[in-house]
Amino acid sequence: MRLLVTLFFLLYFSICFSQKNDSVSVFFNNMESQYNRKKINDTVYLAKVKEFNYEILSKGIYIQPEKLRKYLALYEKIAFSNK
Repeated sequence: MRLLVTLFFLLYFSICFSQKNDSVSVFFNNMESQYNRKKINDTVYLAKVKEFNYEILSKGIYIQPEKLRKYLALYEKIAFSNK
C-alpha cells in the first residue's frame, strides 16, 4: 500500500511539473510567433517576457538551463540589437 501511494504522488507531481513546463514552452512560442508576425513590437515583447519570467520565479517553476537559453534567445537578440 505504501508503495502504491508513493507511486501515485510521484506520478502526480511529474504530471504537474510537466504541465507547467508545457505552459512555459507555449508562452515563449506564442510570443516569438507574435513578434515574428509583427503583431507586437520589440518593447512589448521584452516587457511581456520579463513579466512572465517573474511569474515563473514566483511559482517556483524549474526550467533546465538549456531550455531557458533557447527560450530567451530572441529576448537576448532584441535586447542587444542597435535599434
